[in-house]
Amino acid sequence: MVRLLVQKDLYAYKAKIFTFLLLFSVVGCLFHFRFYPWHVYLMGGYLAVSMISAMVFITERSKSVESLVCSLPVRRVQIILAKYVLALFLPLIGLALWYAAATIAEVMYIDARTRLHEIQHIKVLFMALMFFSIYFSILLPSFFGMRIIGLVIMTFVAHVAAILPIPLLFHPYRASYEAAVTGADIPLLIPVAVMVGLLPIASFFIAGRIYDRKDI
Repeated sequence: MVRLLVQKDLYAYKAKIFTFLLLFSVVGCLFHFRFYPWHVYLMGGYLAVSMISAMVFITERSKSVESLVCSLPVRRVQIILAKYVLALFLPLIGLALWYAAATIAEVMYIDARTRLHEIQHIKVLFMALMFFSIYFSILLPSFFGMRIIGLVIMTFVAHVAAILPIPLLFHPYRASYEAAVTGADIPLLIPVAVMVGLLPIASFFIAGRIYDRKDI
């Protein structure tokens, strides 16, 4: 049933998801990759995926389909799990297109500020995991507990909370703008990995408590 719920969301919003992701990927290929350093290019990809994800969840909240979904032979925990699985798929799809755009731009521009090898380091993976872990850990409980205005406000909060730790943790000094992992990065990666693992779990249980108490 979880798989069917995820397929429902992907099918219902596939046109919007892929249209906007392709549009952002083209912009990233033509402009961000060529004129901005690697960390700016990646942040553009993170924001593209997070804004499209917010659009999907806000659209679903505005259509008030919650009562229809709950009328199906499905448990609430399955509904929650389906949204978390969807939140996993959206960054995977978006970043795959973002990296495809980078591959094309690498061929197109020999003088680009970003180089493809820079966005293939392990530090980049940890940055992406941290961003989306924080973002969706705030957004999803808000989706299950708030009406549309509250969800819009929490979308903004989630963006701020996900963006701020990246320069504070990964770029506190000039040498840290190197894409490759430096000696100073090693002590950081372990707590970031723990946080990335624990935040979604805590968020899932919070969303479950909120949704169980909700009268639909």
